[in-house]
Amino acid sequence: MAQCSVRSCETCESSPGRRFCMDCEQFFCKACELSENANAEVKTLICEQHQEKFTYYCNTYDAASKTQPRLDKEVKSAEGSISGAKQQIVYSRLTLKNFEDETDKAKREIVGRVVLIVNALDATKYAYLKSVEKHRLKEVQKMNQEIIKIEKETENGVEVLDKMKSSIDGQKNIILMDAVSNMMNT
Repeated sequence: MAQCSVRSCETCESSPGRRFCMDCEQFFCKACELSENANAEVKTLICEQHQEKFTYYCNTYDAASKTQPRLDKEVKSAEGSISGAKQQIVYSRLTLKNFEDETDKAKREIVGRVVLIVNALDATKYAYLKSVEKHRLKEVQKMNQEIIKIEKETENGVEVLDKMKSSIDGQKNIILMDAVSNMMNT
């Protein structure tokens, strides 16, 4: 099992190290950290020989104040990105809504056009059916008149035929009588 080493304070070496100073590259316990903070002002002295700040003191506590503007900039950038993302979401939702509205409109137009076409086809169908029915009635009437005419002619022909048969039968009877009478006379 891996062990985690607990660093001790590198100043007093008796307490566990709580904080790491990046400039000193040392761990400090709470007491030594307070001491380090208290001595920070003393350590900002200027070298009398070079007229420059001493560079061997801890800047860890100044690092936060130097990092704050960069963090503020990062936060503003992140907020800007979030704001942009929110605007993109609103724009995307609006675009989606417009797309759905246009789709619904197109569907309604298609249904409307189909209704018009179906109505036009129905009107044409009814006009053709009416025309066909009118023609059928006319032809049926014409054929019925022809049939009636043929029936009358047939009836007349039957009557004439019957008369002819009667006449022939009557003549046969006369001829037969003449033949019988001739036979009797002989």
